[in-house]
This record gives sequence, structure tokens and C-alpha cells, in this order.
Amino acid sequence: MKRQGEPGWGREYLRRELRRLLDESGLGQKQAVTRANKLLPDSVPELTVKRASERFAGDPGSTFHHVWALAEALLIACNKLKPRPADPGRGAVTAFELERLRSYEELRAQWCSWWHWLWEQARRDQPPGTDPRLSPYLVAAASFARIHPYPGLEDAPDPLPLPEGYVPQRALTLPVRDQTELASPGLAPAPATTGVEVSALDVFTSESPLSLLIGPPGCGKSTLLRIHVLDAADERTDGKRKRATAVPVLVPAVKLTGSEPLPEAMAEAVHELLGQYLPPDVSLTADFFEQCPDPQATWLVLVDGLDEIADHAARASLLDRLAQAARGTLYRIVVATRQIPPGDVATWKTEATRFELQPFFPDDLRSYAQDRFRSLGNPDHHTEQFITLIAEAGLDELARAPLMASMLCQLYAVAPGRRLPQGRSNVYGRFVEEMYRRNAHKRVADIQRQAIEALEASFQHIPDRQAVRAAAESTCNNLPKLINSLACQMFFEELTPTLDAVTSHPLARPPAPARRPEWNQFVACLLNSTGLLSVENGQLAFPHRTFLEFHAACYATRDKKESVRATRRLLNRGWMSLPGTWPFGPRDWRMTVRGHSLDRHLGADEASAREREDMSYAGFVLDLANDKGVAVKKRLMRVARTGGAKGGTFIALQAALGTRICPEAEAAARATLAYMALGAHTEPGAERLRAAETLVRLCDERGLEAFTAVADNPSLLVTLNPVYLPPRPDIPGTVPPPYSPTERAEARERTRRDTLVHLDAVMRDATLGDAARLQASRARAAIS
Repeated sequence: MKRQGEPGWGREYLRRELRRLLDESGLGQKQAVTRANKLLPDSVPELTVKRASERFAGDPGSTFHHVWALAEALLIACNKLKPRPADPGRGAVTAFELERLRSYEELRAQWCSWWHWLWEQARRDQPPGTDPRLSPYLVAAASFARIHPYPGLEDAPDPLPLPEGYVPQRALTLPVRDQTELASPGLAPAPATTGVEVSALDVFTSESPLSLLIGPPGCGKSTLLRIHVLDAADERTDGKRKRATAVPVLVPAVKLTGSEPLPEAMAEAVHELLGQYLPPDVSLTADFFEQCPDPQATWLVLVDGLDEIADHAARASLLDRLAQAARGTLYRIVVATRQIPPGDVATWKTEATRFELQPFFPDDLRSYAQDRFRSLGNPDHHTEQFITLIAEAGLDELARAPLMASMLCQLYAVAPGRRLPQGRSNVYGRFVEEMYRRNAHKRVADIQRQAIEALEASFQHIPDRQAVRAAAESTCNNLPKLINSLACQMFFEELTPTLDAVTSHPLARPPAPARRPEWNQFVACLLNSTGLLSVENGQLAFPHRTFLEFHAACYATRDKKESVRATRRLLNRGWMSLPGTWPFGPRDWRMTVRGHSLDRHLGADEASAREREDMSYAGFVLDLANDKGVAVKKRLMRVARTGGAKGGTFIALQAALGTRICPEAEAAARATLAYMALGAHTEPGAERLRAAETLVRLCDERGLEAFTAVADNPSLLVTLNPVYLPPRPDIPGTVPPPYSPTERAEARERTRRDTLVHLDAVMRDATLGDAARLQASRARAAIS
């Protein structure tokens, strides 16, 4: 904060006070403008949102009326100033009414005088200029964004730097719903509106202060964020900018989960990403992100990977924190994430515009392949052969994801005409093998041998040299195991291991003669040479989230014994007896991914166990365990047949994801889903809705039939969920006492809220289609 009398103090003070009131009021900027316009004299033109944004940014404008109308509206919203009392009229006026009116006028005059003084202070300041750090920041951001986020094979043609070769994608979007609909379940919701297909780039120009960019793994979310960074940077640096644009800043979500203020967290994250691209004399400290970078622009914060934060509460807390920041005028925020569970969304205290990123269409894939094969000569021939091989391998749907399309194009390019692997896990397996084990052009073996010799040469004592060489060769030979182990740690513990953490691992500990810095440098060289992950500024990173999941699954299934354990943890431990169904009632199933710390190999069984849901990781585990000879068909059939809506959804969506699910299990899962969605049973309404939603996603007409059925007969959704009944002690030889009417009433109310949450999620999801969302809207209106 500047001191009084310093240049810019008045504008900064005005900006800070208006934004503080806006935050305290809980209003959005548009709501504040609407209320302020009602307080303006008739002779004063109404405030526009654009003009209000300038006032909130510290620009005093030419008339005090606009500033005072905003301040008065916010003071009333904060209960610091009462609304003007009603005019007592011409009749008899009591002393109390006169005193109340006089007190109001005095307090209002005091506030008005203070704000007029503040407005005058701001008027004395010269308009701020552009921060001199903005230009080098944009150059550095563009340099980083041009690097393609997907990994590459040495023998395959290099992808063109972004934005060259980028195939524009589409998105489905829905307008933000009325906040009162969520806050008051008793109110009937508005009919579901039609999902609109738009350019995916529209997420960056949405009027909503907070937007969610949602899509499955590898569908191009991170690439889209980089494309916008490039577009915005080029527009601002080529001298042709025609309008005020927000300045983008790309930040990983996991870097914002700490307790430090948002500008400080952004500064630290940006330094890690862009430090090597910035001039030595440019430092992007927190103050750079605490103010508008340009008098005519705000920050557009691009938060990538919300789903990588495993803890539900931490995700909700971060999103609420971002929403709070977006309510002001300094930031607009776009959050990229995989699909978030409906129950998780229900805990959020804010609404956001949702953009569902769509995969490639067939023509998009063809265009993408032609660009990738241009350097091979005769790209049309190679593209047609590539499309044919994709169809033969049954990869048509998987190849619609940009990451998978990139990997398949490279696998084809290194051996044109060779059959492509079948199944998602096999594609990742061959890609990793080509990247590391068979990459002759990269000279991995030579690089590693030279690194060992250079490390050994620094020691002159023969026993020391022998000890160092033995440790170095052991670490080199165990690199794949080390990488898989590190991936498992990063996946389950949400840590970004540093080199110090890596070299503390039993497979990479330094020998006694070696000093930690030189050993760290040696290990970093080994890891970088593999291409499987990178080491920058002492921190490790995999080329894409799905590669981390693949390597973590490789560690979990590193041998047949561990594969059996992994599949049991995944498929067997999800069963749970339901309260109120003793002694022979049904058992519920849910997917459980349980991880163990890397102390497992030291004998600490079940150490640091934690659970998280992750369909992508689970699919890799099932495929890799099957390759190890583990018989999982029987367990899959049990989950498919008796696992209810959750079990049927897990098996059916795994098959759709590309996991090698046996046809019998997939058919059983669909049959279970159809029964759960349409059958005459007593399962909770949320489970019926889950089954119907999954069927719609699988393009099964029975899903829409089920939504229509619950809209016509809402009583199908009011069955009590026994999960919400309080647990009873299981004492052998005794029968638990019955539940009281109060306990059952509370369970029914929680069941009803759970059902409303699922209906809300269906209504929000444009990918489910307008017909299903309309029927969900009818059902919600009936039971709310």
C-alpha cells in the first residue's frame, strides 16, 4: 500500500475500499451495479458494468455520483448504512420517525462526505501506466506456451510449435443457474435450458467471472489454455490490439492450495514455470499480480488440473477461494478439470459457467493426422492407412482424444504400416517402450554411461571409485522401478518430489564417498535421459497426468503378487454392508483405489494408506494385472452383476474408457444398469439416477426412458437410503434394536437432498443431452 501523498495513492485507496466493500457485501459486480443505478438521481446516466469495473479498479471517473451510488449500495448491503426510511407523508409525524430520518440523513451525509474526499484524492492522481514488467512477462509466457504439452518420440516427426498444427475444438455450455435455486431446495427450478455448442475458445471471453473447463483425460484442456496464452500474448505484442483484453496467467491448481494470499501463490507458481524464459533483471513478485497489469485490462487466471487435488474438501475450498477472488474486478478465472463428482459439486458455495470440452470429430482427427504426417511425404496416403489401422485396432473412440491421437500418430510415424496396439494401456505401454527402451537415436545408453564415467572420474581413491560406480550402475539399472515408485508417491501423496527426495529413495541413495549435490546432478541426468519425466529446478514432472497414472499403476502391479493385491484393493474392498439391512441384506459397492507409501517394500504393510477415486488409474491397474496373469474376470462379473448402480457404472465406463473388460462383464454391467434405472426395486433414488445417467452416456436409449419414468412418477426417487441410518453395534447373538421414527425421518431427508444433488448435476451437464436434462428438471420440480 502506497503512503498518502505518493503518486497513485488516491486511486489505490479508492480501489481497495470499493473492493473491500464488494467482498464484505457478498454481491457480484453486476448485482452491485443494479442496486447502485436505483440510487442515482434521474439526471445522472446509469452506470454500465464496464464503467463500474473502472471504478472498482480505482479510476474515479468524471462524476462523483457513480462512485457514491456504488459505495452507498454496498454500505447498505453490508448493513453499515440503513436504506432510506419511507417518507412519513403529510399526516401526523411522530418524534420517533423524525429522529430516525434525521439520524439516517446525518450518517448518510458523513459517509458521503468521506467518499467525496476519497474521490477527490483519486482525481488528483495521474492515470496509471502499464507495468513495465508486462511485456517481458508476455514474451516469457508465449515462449512457454509454444511448447507442446504432449510427450514426443525421438524417431517421430516433431510436432510444430503451438499454435501451428492445433485443431480447433468445440465445447458445450450452459448458462449459470440462478443462485436461489441451489440455496432453496423448496423452490421449483427453471426448466432445463438447451446446451449450446460453441468454440472452445469462448470459455476465455465468457462474461462469467468464474468458468469451468471440463473434459476427460487427454481431451486437450491444457493445450487449449496454452493456445489462449499465445493468442493473448500475440495480440498484445504485435501492436494490433483492437480491444481491452484480459492478460492470461497459467497456474497449476496444486500450487494454489497453500495458505498464502492468491497473488503470492501465483507469483511463486509463475516463477517456477517461466523463470528460465524471463530476463535476469525481471522479477514477477506478488505486487505484479496484486494490481491490474494494464489500465484497460485485468488478469485472466488459468488454473489447470483442479482434479489433481485428490482431497474433496481441498478442491471445494480452492474453488470457493477462486470464486471470492473473481467477485472483485482484478481477476477473471478459468478452471480446467476432469469431471467432478456430483456430491463434490454440491459442497461448493458458488456457481460457475461450465464448458464441456468435446473430443475430435472424425474430420478433426484426419486433419490432425495430415499435419503430423506432412514430413513423411504423401501425407494423404499415410493418413488413410493410419485411419484404417485405428479401425482395425478398435481405437476409433479413443483416438478422438487429442493426447491419444498424438501418441498414435507418433507410433505410426516410427513404423508406418505396423499394426497399432489394442486397448488404452497397450498404447501407453508401447509408447513408453519406444520412448525409453528402443530409442536408439536418443543414445540413452551412451548418455547414461558417460554420466557414470564422469561421476566416477572425480574420485581418485580406488575403493571410493568402486563404491561410487557400483551405486551409480545400480541406480541406472533400477531407473524404471524408481520412476514407477516415484509416480506412485506423487499420485497418492500429491507431492512433487525434489531431487533430494528422490536420492533418499532406497533405489537411488548416494554412496558414502559421494556428496549430495554431485549425486543429485548425476541422478537428474539419468532421469532426464529417459524422456519419461523431466527435472527442472530440482523438481520432477511427468509429461502428462495420465503418464503419471500409468507409471503408478505399473508400480502397483510390478509383479504377480502385487497385482493380485492391487486388484483385490480395487474390486474386493469396495463392498460395504448397509445399516438397517441386518442380517442378510444387500451390500453396497464403490470403487476404492487404495495406495500405500513407498515404505511398503521395507515391510510397512498398509503404511500411509489413503483412498481416492480415479477411473483412469483403475483402468491401467486392471489391464496391467491382466497382463501379469491375474484372473480378474470373476471379480469383474461379481461387481457388474451385484454391485448396483456404482458397480455397473464402473464396469461400463471402464469399457468405454478403453480398458480391456471382457464382453460378458460389460453386458452384465449394462443389464444391471438397466434394472437399477427401470426396475421395480427399493434402491435409493440417487442410485436410480446414477444408472440412468450412465446409460445416457453410453448412448443407451433405456437411460432416457428411465429419466422419463422418474419425471412421470417421482415416487420412484423417494426410497430411503440405508447408508444414512446411524450404525448399530454388531453384537453376536443379538438383534439390533429398530430405528426410531426420528432417525428414519432424518435419513429420508438426507436421501432426498442426495437425490436433489444428482438431479442438479444432470441438469447442469450439457453432454447428457437436452431430453434427459428436461426430464430431470421435471422430476426435481416434483420432489423439491
